Amino acid sequence: MRERIMANNASTTETAASTDSAAETDFFSGYKWCLNPIMKLNDLWTRMESELHRFPGLKASWQCEESKVNLYLFACAISCTVDDYFSRRHYIRPLADHFPKLRRGVSLAEDMINMTLTVGGMLKFKEVSRFRAKLDEFVEHVCNLLLSTEYSVESRLLEIESCFGELRSSVVSAALGNARMRLNEGYRCQDLTYHDLITLAERYIETGPELEGRFLVVGARTAGSYFAPLLKVYLEGRGASNISWVTVRPKYGTHGIERKRLRQLLRDEPTVILTDDYSN
Repeated sequence: MRERIMANNASTTETAASTDSAAETDFFSGYKWCLNPIMKLNDLWTRMESELHRFPGLKASWQCEESKVNLYLFACAISCTVDDYFSRRHYIRPLADHFPKLRRGVSLAEDMINMTLTVGGMLKFKEVSRFRAKLDEFVEHVCNLLLSTEYSVESRLLEIESCFGELRSSVVSAALGNARMRLNEGYRCQDLTYHDLITLAERYIETGPELEGRFLVVGARTAGSYFAPLLKVYLEGRGASNISWVTVRPKYGTHGIERKRLRQLLRDEPTVILTDDYSN
């Protein structure tokens, strides 16, 4: 009798393990595309939409957590790619290294090209600002979902879907749609996770700053596009009611639309929190 009970328990365990393995295989089979992680913006939108449709049907808690992380990574990659596109500059000055006699001409040509971009950017500043504001809102909703408990997931998801629908209905140029994302080395190469960022945020709070003041989180792209919004949302949840976030790419400086936005955010002299991954 005892041997029969043990045999039945072993069979039950094997069946449960087999079921779990099948569920895991089925879940991850939908992510074969991740073998090519450097996607175009259009592909990021498509993957984001697919993940949003998939999320409500997930049953296991670990699957929901995996999906929330994926939504977060997609949203931040989209934000980073859009920011890089609108703050882009053309650098042709290295040509002068090969043709020294053309140095002055190359320098003048570079300045004229970028002046054209700046003027064009100023003309469409309001349109881009509206799109960026909605995109920031979208990213923050996704960050809130990542940090949310099971009781608030449904309302967070509705906010995300509403924002996503508005963004997808916006007219995106072919050039922007074909822009490729950059990899976040902090997550990909340095073994960081969003949990590490939360730990750092807690350490910052422990230093004793008054969260009632004005704060601006500045993230250095690429990693800053993932860190800054999450840090903003987390600190907001801990009592920082007047806090914003923005990202820049320090290597290239700020200019055009990006510079104007940064100046607006710095006008009230906020406490600036810088965030980035560590140097390789």
